[in-house]
Amino acid sequence: LVTPMRSPSLNTILRDFGAEHGINTEKEAMHKEFFEKGIEIFRVRPFNKQALSYAVQDVIDLVPVTQNLTIETCQYLIRMGYSLEEAVQLIYEVSGTSAHMGCEVF
Repeated sequence: LVTPMRSPSLNTILRDFGAEHGINTEKEAMHKEFFEKGIEIFRVRPFNKQALSYAVQDVIDLVPVTQNLTIETCQYLIRMGYSLEEAVQLIYEVSGTSAHMGCEVF
């Protein structure tokens, strides 16, 4: 029996991997509005202040958080016996696969 693994929320990732600006404080309110009004709330231009804050908070820390996650993953793989070169190659392959799979949704 295999139990599916649930992906962590972005706020969990931001919290756990050292986002300088913290979690997205607009997430709950924007999700509520999205479920009430649908995708159209993200098509309106210009964004209202809340939608703009939500969007900025979702992306502002992505690069440093990705770097922190990559460093922690590399350190873990080395502790598990992989060489630095093997760890870097594995991270590269998995990252590329994840990005490719995510893009296929669109």
